[in-house]
Amino acid sequence: MTMGIQPLGEPATFQGWLVNSDGTSPFEAVVVARGAVGPKTVESCTMAFAGTDAAAFERSFASTGAARPSGEQKGQGRVRKFFAIEREGVKEALTLDLPIYPNGADEVVASVVSEQRIEN
Repeated sequence: MTMGIQPLGEPATFQGWLVNSDGTSPFEAVVVARGAVGPKTVESCTMAFAGTDAAAFERSFASTGAARPSGEQKGQGRVRKFFAIEREGVKEALTLDLPIYPNGADEVVASVVSEQRIEN
């Protein structure tokens, strides 16, 4: 399942956690991956939710003003929205995967990919 929601095609490492797995709460998962995009080593964090208000999630995200829209892809029933963020000199690429017609109990996937930072 973690391979299905993380944005890197062939990660070198990844870890995934089901936040709610008791069957009574909506699905929530977090996946962290490290890999390469061309010559750069990158890391990503992906969050997936079910039973979420996608329109409210997108409004809340947009209200921060930190991200610049950089594209959009529409599929059958879903739309992927791409954003660019720069924080503390590090460029990040964010993807939101949302339903085209949100109904208040939606599936949302949000992924951010950035160049890996190496701490000494």
